[in-house]
This record gives sequence, structure tokens and C-alpha cells, in this order.
Amino acid sequence: MHFAALMFVTDFADQAVILPVVAVVFLILLAQRRWQVASAWMLAIPGVLGTLLVLKVACYACGWLLPALGLDQLALRSPSGHVASAAVVSSGVVALQAGRMRVGAIPAALTAALAAAVVIGVTRVLLGAHSMAEVVVAAAIGGAGAVAFARLSGRHLKEKSGLPIAMAAAIMLVVFHGSHLPAEAVIQSAAAATLRQWVPACQPD
Repeated sequence: MHFAALMFVTDFADQAVILPVVAVVFLILLAQRRWQVASAWMLAIPGVLGTLLVLKVACYACGWLLPALGLDQLALRSPSGHVASAAVVSSGVVALQAGRMRVGAIPAALTAALAAAVVIGVTRVLLGAHSMAEVVVAAAIGGAGAVAFARLSGRHLKEKSGLPIAMAAAIMLVVFHGSHLPAEAVIQSAAAATLRQWVPACQPD
């Protein structure tokens, strides 16, 4: 696949695109007075992103331990934020639709999470941004977030149509596509250095 095409697809999962989608979905849920679903959204999404942040920081700060532990062959240096974000956000939007289409929310969410993880994961691997192990780990975390959102929302997913949310999410994707947030560089330079100071095990001799 051509480099430009890979970049076009992978840019849909950049944090500069994902975060506006997360915000607009949350605001619409609040406007619809869907408090339970809004709470689930703001637990599942930050939960996934927070887990990715912790893993990225740990990998950058303590990556030197991998060869010593015999894990260097996994090439697990930084789980893909693109993959995890795409998986959990797309699955959440689909779960909101599934509630009105008489489709099980959890199966629908997992299917959407897997599809998004595969599409974005392939672009990340082909672009050389992440290894297969980093994509798989991120997909698992995103999938867990998808299940968490569906379970926490429960029957409240069926309260209203998810179409306005899907349309708003699509608009955000179009408006912000091509924008980039240098999250990886910030994590690598700042957070990892901080963790090295806090965790003695991450300080090589």
C-alpha cells in the first residue's frame, strides 16, 4: 500500500482526531441527559488511554530491562495509542447504535473494536511505527475498554437513538483529520524521565 494511503488511514486515529470525538460524544450524552452512559464513556475511554500512558511510560523508562528478562524478542517498546484509541472509541459509537438495532451491545462493540484495531494496526505496522506485539497489546486494551463501556452502560444504551452521536463523530473525524498531536514525543521525553527518578528499578547501573 502506498505511503500516502497508509498515512491517510492512520491519521484517523491520531489523538488530535480522537480527543475531539471523545469530547463531542460526551457532550451529546450530557445534552441527552444520559447520565449513566456518559459516566460509562468517561470511565472507559480515559481508562484505556490512562492504561496506555502507564505502559508507554514504563516501556520508555524501563525498556532496558527487556533483554535482561528475555523479552527483547517481543519488540514491545510502546503499545500503539492509535490502535487502542480507535478500538475503544469506534466500539463505543457502534455500541450506541446497537442498542436501537436489537444487536447485542457487547458483541457489536467487540466486533467494531477488532475491525478498527486490524485496520489501524496494519497501517502502524506497515509504516514501521509499531511492532505486531505492540499492536496486539493495544488492541487487547482497547477491546477491554469496549466491553467495559457496554457493560457499564447496560440497558441505558437503548434509551435514545445513537444516530446524532454517530453523525457528530463522523463530522469530527472529517474536520480534524490530518491534525497531529505529538503525544509520543512528550511521553518519551518527559514522563519516562520522571519515572526513572521515581522507580529505582528503572535506573540502569
